[in-house]
Parts: sequence; structure tokens; C-alpha cells
Amino acid sequence: MMTTTKSVLNELLNLIYPPLCNLCGEPLQQAEKQICLQCLCDLPVIHFASTADNRMAQLFIGKSPFFQAVSWLYYEKGGAVQKLIHQLKYKGNKKLGYELGKLAAVHIMQTHPDFLYPDAKPVDYLIPVPLHRKRLRQRGYNQTEWISRGFSEICKIPLNTTILSRKNENVTQTHKSVFERWMNVQDIFSLTGKESIENCHILLIDDVVTTGATLEACLQILREIPGIRISLFCIALA
Repeated sequence: MMTTTKSVLNELLNLIYPPLCNLCGEPLQQAEKQICLQCLCDLPVIHFASTADNRMAQLFIGKSPFFQAVSWLYYEKGGAVQKLIHQLKYKGNKKLGYELGKLAAVHIMQTHPDFLYPDAKPVDYLIPVPLHRKRLRQRGYNQTEWISRGFSEICKIPLNTTILSRKNENVTQTHKSVFERWMNVQDIFSLTGKESIENCHILLIDDVVTTGATLEACLQILREIPGIRISLFCIALA
């Protein structure tokens, strides 16, 4: 009874104060969540036909071995994607991360189905890049975990948030050079219970990738796990 009453009240509030699109500020229609259809269609989607023109993969070739790498959107300063990521990370809008994860999973399943189901076998686990516990307390949630939750909802691949943790709090990567970014993330991650994902194929998920330094640091430590195969995904590539 309480749940029904709450649902009715929410519907009434939505009629009086309809939720607004995070980009254009227009009221969302009933089937729209966080982003209106027009703004969704205008997002700068990344298209590629091979590894040679896959900028995400090119970032990691010749460094730590990986299986596949895919990104969904282009991240440009002052652009729509930057606005979305700002809402997600600094405005407490974790539900936006969930919806972005769902949208990204739908896109990947439609355009690159072999990415999630290589050799007709699904990826075993989704692993979000973790936040340090201090940053997690400040923000109240890990935005990449919420992206991963939405992703998992669509592709039905389980989430693992315990295997990888951030043992050191690195300072923000903003305004750092490429070399400084790489040095800033050295030896900041650790593994717990790595036996549980031995011989598994995991998908490591991040929100925004610039130089790839953070994912590279994750790759280096995850490579300690026997038989591991690692694919990479980010919402946006700068």
C-alpha cells in the first residue's frame, strides 16, 4: 500500500514538475530518462570499422596486453558529453550514470555484438574502475559503478566490485601532462580474492579516458591473475 501511494505521489510530482533533459533543459517525455531523444540523437558517437581506426584500442596497443577495447562517445571540452559527465560526477546525479550505462550497452550490442560475446561466450564479469574510499565518501557513490550497473542491466553480465580496489588516493588528473598522468596512477590499485576470476574474461569499465593511464594501471595489476583476459570500455574518449 505504501509503495502504491509513493508511486502515485511521484506521478503527480512528475506532472507538476516534469524531469528535465540534462542537456537542453526541456521537459522529458514519458519514455525518456535523463536525456531527451533529440539530444540523444545528437551525441557524438564513435564509429570504427577496424582496430586501425579504433582510437580506444590504439591507446593501449604496445603497452599491457588486452583483448578488445571500445568507447562509445567523443569527449570534447565544452561539448554535450562533458556536460553529462559533469552532472554525473559533481552534481550527485548517479541515475544519469545508470542510464548512460544502459544506452552504451544497447549501442555496443547493436554495433559490435562480438565485443560482449566473443567466441559465442559472454564476458564473465564487468569491473568498474574503483574510487578511493575517501573520494567515495565525499561523492557518495562511484560514478563508474553506476555506469556498470546500467550496462549490466542490459547485457545481463554480472558486476564485480570487490576484486579491484584503489589503495592510494591520487590527485586529480585534470591539467596534467601525459607523463604526469601516467606517474600519478602508478601502484594505486590492489587485488582482493583474485582466485575468484582466474581464467575469466573481464570487461574493465571507466567513465572518461584521456591518455589511458588509469586503465593501464588497472591492466598491469589485473595481469597478475592467471588465465585472465581483459577487455576495455569507456563511456567517452577524449
